[in-house]
Amino acid sequence: MKSILGGKQMKAIKLPFYLKLSIIISVLIITIVTGISYTLLTEIKTEYRNQIKTTSSLLATLIVKYSVEPVVMENYTTLYNIIDSVKEDPGSDIMQISILGPDGYIKASTNRLIEGSKLTSNQIENNSSTFVFKKNYLDVLAPITAYDNLWGYLNFRYSLSGLEKLFLSTQYQILLLALIFIAIGLITALFVAKAIVKPINILVKSSQEIAQGDFHNPISIKTRDEFSFLGETLEEMRISLKCFVSGVAKKAISYEGNLKIFALPTLLRLLNNTNHTGGLVLKKENDIGIIYFSKGEITDAYLKTSRGKKAVFDFFTWSEGDFKFSPSIKSREKTINEAFNDLILEAVRQVQDHNIFKQALPAKDMTIIPAIANVYKLADEINLNSDEEKILNCIQHKSSINDLRKSLTWPNGKIYEIIYRLISLGLVSIESEENLNNYLIEKDMEKIITFPGKKIM
Repeated sequence: MKSILGGKQMKAIKLPFYLKLSIIISVLIITIVTGISYTLLTEIKTEYRNQIKTTSSLLATLIVKYSVEPVVMENYTTLYNIIDSVKEDPGSDIMQISILGPDGYIKASTNRLIEGSKLTSNQIENNSSTFVFKKNYLDVLAPITAYDNLWGYLNFRYSLSGLEKLFLSTQYQILLLALIFIAIGLITALFVAKAIVKPINILVKSSQEIAQGDFHNPISIKTRDEFSFLGETLEEMRISLKCFVSGVAKKAISYEGNLKIFALPTLLRLLNNTNHTGGLVLKKENDIGIIYFSKGEITDAYLKTSRGKKAVFDFFTWSEGDFKFSPSIKSREKTINEAFNDLILEAVRQVQDHNIFKQALPAKDMTIIPAIANVYKLADEINLNSDEEKILNCIQHKSSINDLRKSLTWPNGKIYEIIYRLISLGLVSIESEENLNNYLIEKDMEKIITFPGKKIM
């Protein structure tokens, strides 16, 4: 069944729900952490700059205080000790200190090479201190005033390397915290998602089993939330459906019926699905035989001189006849060891009667659909041949005989034959077939057909 399943599997690849939830939570955490980090770093940068400005202002005031007398006396050389000692202080981030005249020319500087040049800054406009932040430093210009006169300016550059170090250090710390929070978020998301997905998977699996007609497995959700309530509701539905199906099965097979109304493959599949044990007596004219069941599996069969598989194969050539199931009839010997689907497949492959094919599919325009939701999974467990796989692969949603004939260019007889096999295996069905069968069963029960001839019990 690889050819059937290949295309379906490619389309069915999706991210697990718990992984989707984990990704969503992770994105939320990353967004929140990024926003907090940006705000925090911006505040740190602003606060640090304010601190530098305050420190620079105090330092400028101190240097100006000691520079007034030398500047007024134009004895700038005496300032070298002051500005050099301030710059060389181990805890200082000052890069350069200069003393300017009122005209803006540098009179003394820790960088002797720039003495005599003019400060090109456009800051020399007023008598107040100015602070200009550059890429790597803070440029401070403070006026030197005394006796109501402007005698010059103090200019120094304050390194921002400390800010960069603090900024990087803070970034690393925030990044580390972000990774920790993301890891915690992912782990939490996985636990939460799996806690949600586990009961959902149980409910989905149970729903699929119910859809396939398996009502034997109880549904138990051990949580105290909406999933528990949903599980209890589904369990009530399972029990109700089990009782209903059991009642329908008893009505359908506890009394006699006719194979024209209830086809042999459908009848055998019903006994298999309901795990019945007993004997199915079949009679056509003067021929009478029995198919024995044990917990839904066919274990033995008799028809005339045939026994075992050969007898089952002979029964499949019947297009009419009466049947009656009795749980009291049991075989003493097991002659058939094949699994139910394998036995049915082998039997229907030997059927060549077109009347039987037409009985299963009476009209060309009838719609054929997959019998169950996971028909491809069931088909994968059955050893279909290439033609059977091809037809099943064509019936993706809905198809008719005419549709299949156009797409496959096969003769009608071959298409009828293979669809009959697939219907017999319960892989496909005719749309509204269930309603039709229920109607016929009710009519059959009203008539209560009795076995003609002698009674076998």
